[in-house]
Amino acid sequence: MPLAKDVDLDELANITHGYTGADLSALVREAAMATLRSILPKIIDKQHIPAEVLNELQVTKEHFMEALRNIQPSALREVFVERPNVHWSDIGGLDR
Repeated sequence: MPLAKDVDLDELANITHGYTGADLSALVREAAMATLRSILPKIIDKQHIPAEVLNELQVTKEHFMEALRNIQPSALREVFVERPNVHWSDIGGLDR
């Protein structure tokens, strides 16, 4: 996938904490679709897609940010909260 110079993979790695491999795959696919949607007006009525349009295709940081709004991390969807079974009577020294 051709990436624009403004795409920082380290920054994306920090932003995507909790994303599984499948989530990252969906994120990249959605960013690529955002790229295609951005050139759609240039090719909508054409029988043949010009080579210069295809050579311009690059996934930008903005495409990834748009994809991040649509793809949620599946590893952080479920939260398990464990509440200990401790009562006030179990805490020593409360009589004083």
